[in-house]
Amino acid sequence: MRASWSNVDTDFDTAAERIIQAHRADGPHQDQPVLDLRTWALVPTGDQKIGVAALAGHQPIRPLRANAFGNLMTRLGAPAAFVRDRLPAPLQLAVGNYLLASLDDGVAATLRLRGDEVAAVVSGRYAPLDPDELLACVRDALRRVGMLDTVRVRAVATGLVDNLRLTFPSEERAIKPGDVSALGLDITTSSFGKSAVHIRSLVFRLICSNGMRVAEPGNALSFRHLGDSDRLRSAVADAIPTAVARARGVMKAWERAVTFMVEHVEDLVRGSVFLEDVTWSRCHAPAAAFLRGPGSDPLVESLGVPSEVSAWRGTLVGASGAAIRYDFGGLTGWDLFSEGSFESDWGEQFGGLPPVRPETWEAVRIAAGIPTRGVDWDDKTLPPELGPQFESAAISYAKGCYVGQEVLMRIYARGHVNWIRRGLFLSSEVERGARVQDLEGQDIGHVQSVANSLAHGWIASARVRRSAAEPDSRVRVVSGDSQAGGVVTDFPFPLRPAS
Repeated sequence: MRASWSNVDTDFDTAAERIIQAHRADGPHQDQPVLDLRTWALVPTGDQKIGVAALAGHQPIRPLRANAFGNLMTRLGAPAAFVRDRLPAPLQLAVGNYLLASLDDGVAATLRLRGDEVAAVVSGRYAPLDPDELLACVRDALRRVGMLDTVRVRAVATGLVDNLRLTFPSEERAIKPGDVSALGLDITTSSFGKSAVHIRSLVFRLICSNGMRVAEPGNALSFRHLGDSDRLRSAVADAIPTAVARARGVMKAWERAVTFMVEHVEDLVRGSVFLEDVTWSRCHAPAAAFLRGPGSDPLVESLGVPSEVSAWRGTLVGASGAAIRYDFGGLTGWDLFSEGSFESDWGEQFGGLPPVRPETWEAVRIAAGIPTRGVDWDDKTLPPELGPQFESAAISYAKGCYVGQEVLMRIYARGHVNWIRRGLFLSSEVERGARVQDLEGQDIGHVQSVANSLAHGWIASARVRRSAAEPDSRVRVVSGDSQAGGVVTDFPFPLRPAS
């Protein structure tokens, strides 16, 4: 079945019908039970494919799709990718038939047919909950919690794995001015043995061009396609309101993560112990502007700020203000704060410079290796896991006692952490949360941030196993049925990936 991913903004019924029609176009659905795989064999078909046939001859030869062949090899204990990609067809037949004949006990299976072809080979205990049934169950659950009429679908994926990304505009919230986040759910399933039913709670940031998701790792409600289909339906019906409640909790945690320093910075400052001679005062500065690039010094000088200093207090745009030199992502620049307004005459003040788009800022941030709380790290992240660039700039192993020093020194003495944040040059766009795999197909991490950079093309930051993702190593990035190539790099990104 051809894979498809679309970003949309539509109602639930329209999106559900899109998935159902995609599966109907794949051919009539039928499940054929097999009581004992030893009574079947692999045979060549006339179109240079491999099929399965009952030794008793009571069933027609069924061509195997690539996914079904992989399912069968996995059930027989063979490395599916190696057999399929490395061996010629005669050897594939020989290996498969030898393993079928070598089964010690009768192994039951179910052939999931699409038309005349076998689309998947699954367990004999497989409990079908195909898209039309699953979506009807989700629809009824949304109706019962009063959310069906307001839910919006933001993404639809069909193929070996189906996905619906739901958001609830009635529960949108401006976490920061202009940064609206919506409550949401990700619903994933597969009719072809590629995925269980997963219902994930998330917060969907509308400001991000790729709809960046904020979610807690491991918070999915998951149900395998085994046992009784009625059990699956009941589980999904209960999971929808549970996942919505969890999403509300994620939203509150996301809001706390964003607003904590803004609301409580004064309490933190007053409760801190400074070894240097520090004086501070509180001011109200509702306006802020951030200038980056080699032309920022002349611009701040035109506003009366001396560019040779690193910090300055005075009058900005006719009101009390401050300026702080701050380099972001290798770009020199200034952060400006004023009790006046920068926006009323932006063009006059800053030479007609347009504001930087959020997605451009995100690309600079990723390329520079600057991590963001709630996206690239959380309270469970060990600081050295953010990479050697962050470690050298933010961690001291020579200072006296400080909170967390014991843990950091233990890591330092051991020599390394097992997980680390790396950059990825990508061959195409991927979504946040996509799996990072080595070239053997083993999962080694996941994508945290993604952006399209003018200098580098599609890039990402990822949390990966250190031993499996050294700089210049090549990886695959997999999301559902889509895949992109990647090259691992340290931060900051070099101008070009290793050849």
